[in-house]
Amino acid sequence: MLGSLIRKDVILGGRILALNAGIFTVYFCAALFLPDLGTRAYVFLSAIICAALPLTIIGREDKLRAQALICSLPVTRRSVVLARYLEALGLGFIDVLVAILVGLVVPWSRLPAEQLLAGRTMLFAATVTAVATAFVLPFLQRFGIWGLLGLLVAGQVLGVVFMLLSSLMGRANPVRLVIRSFLAAIVTYHGHLSNAGYAAAGVAAMFGLLALSYAVACLAFEGREL
Repeated sequence: MLGSLIRKDVILGGRILALNAGIFTVYFCAALFLPDLGTRAYVFLSAIICAALPLTIIGREDKLRAQALICSLPVTRRSVVLARYLEALGLGFIDVLVAILVGLVVPWSRLPAEQLLAGRTMLFAATVTAVATAFVLPFLQRFGIWGLLGLLVAGQVLGVVFMLLSSLMGRANPVRLVIRSFLAAIVTYHGHLSNAGYAAAGVAAMFGLLALSYAVACLAFEGREL
């Protein structure tokens, strides 16, 4: 049943998937023109973008009000949610691999091949994609396309607030400290992924976050009126 649900989404959303995949590939190519772009920054930004690719399918179903029809089939809502997590992670990871491939083959890429193909780079990309998926899908399952739009609007509003605080408070701005700490944590995580114990702990934390996100998404979807 899970395979049928995923196959249905991929077939019906094939056009929008292909369109967005093409747009994302253009972004990958354009980003590689940036002279100061490092491997870690390229993989991080690409993984965030790639996590949004499967969400377009779910948003499309919500826009067409197809949720009620899907849930009228002999399938539980938990199965629907699980199928969406599997397709989101699968398609997101595939698109990340495309981003890495683009970084390898385009003539103007300055990113070292040994860094792009390193195991810790792959694990880092998978982690970022999984975390982005785990954060967004519960909102999408509860509020549909409006949940995704709400997150985007909230992100833009927070960005404006952060910029205003930075200009008013200067170096004393606590938001700047939080952002620097977050970026430092990303750098530290990526740098330690070559250590087997650290990598194992990261994978365990990633699966734990996904399990928690799935449980929240199931509760949100089961309580939603279609």
